[in-house]
Amino acid sequence: MRKFHYLGLWAVVLTTGICVSEITHAQSYPSKNIRLTIPFPPGGASDILARAVADRLTDSLKQRVIVDNRPGGGGLIAIDLVAHAPADGYSLLQIAASFVINPSLYKKLPYNAQTDFSAISILAIADNILVAHPSLPTRSVRDLIALAKKRPGQLNYGHSGYGTQSFLAAELFKQMAEVDVVPIPYKGAPAALLDVIAGQIQIIFAGAPPALSHVRSGKLRPLAVGGKNRLPQLPGVPTLAETLPGFEASVWYGFLAPAGTPQEIVVRLNAEVNKILQLPATKEFLMANGFRIASPMTPEAFSAYMISEGEKWAQVLKQSGVSATN
Repeated sequence: MRKFHYLGLWAVVLTTGICVSEITHAQSYPSKNIRLTIPFPPGGASDILARAVADRLTDSLKQRVIVDNRPGGGGLIAIDLVAHAPADGYSLLQIAASFVINPSLYKKLPYNAQTDFSAISILAIADNILVAHPSLPTRSVRDLIALAKKRPGQLNYGHSGYGTQSFLAAELFKQMAEVDVVPIPYKGAPAALLDVIAGQIQIIFAGAPPALSHVRSGKLRPLAVGGKNRLPQLPGVPTLAETLPGFEASVWYGFLAPAGTPQEIVVRLNAEVNKILQLPATKEFLMANGFRIASPMTPEAFSAYMISEGEKWAQVLKQSGVSATN
């Protein structure tokens, strides 16, 4: 009986010691530099967002947040790197919406989107803009739908690859509008956008950051915005949802940490990020670069949001006829 009493006592001591150790670690966090890995090269929209938040987190946390660009492998190199990093709060990953789309595109992935990471916070949103070459006889979504119904299979749209946001947004539009528009694949969004400007293809769902300058110069005609709300930069351009209720197709970004990261650290990072995103200077900078600040979410809410987004786009891919590859 005494033997079991001692064993029980040691179990309590060990458990208490672990809890105290975790609390102490969280209270002293951060005590060294934090590495923020992003799966994109320098200079793009994701990189601009990452560096803006990292700079402000450095000031807030009193430790340097280093942006580590790890492009390649469709983002898998960066994701795999952080998935296998120590779960101590010093390795973070910035993701885009493609993170939850990949499981529907590939049969085998080196990570599990729902079990290998801890959600921290959603960051910002880059709304897609449906733009057309100025020669196309359309000035609204209703015009485009009417023209597509009149000329089934004769209109086309550019996209940067099957499963990318430019492809998914267009396929969602086709499904909801019940029109036949032919997809034209490109190796990247810039090439597709340039061909719309050149009149080689007719329409594209382009990210706001790269599209805005061409819209302002008159090289592209904006027909609608893919997000829930009109863009402050283009207040006269309606949303697609104003014509097709329920339509939403935007690129969102967020922060993750390896699974098992102490909850106290996850909550701390979530609070710091949400605070930074509400600063007027942050809002002004991101808006100038084509982003809008996402509504603040708890880690739990962000996790649920990612699951719902994955389910939504999996259905769009299924209806488009795109199947998962090895």
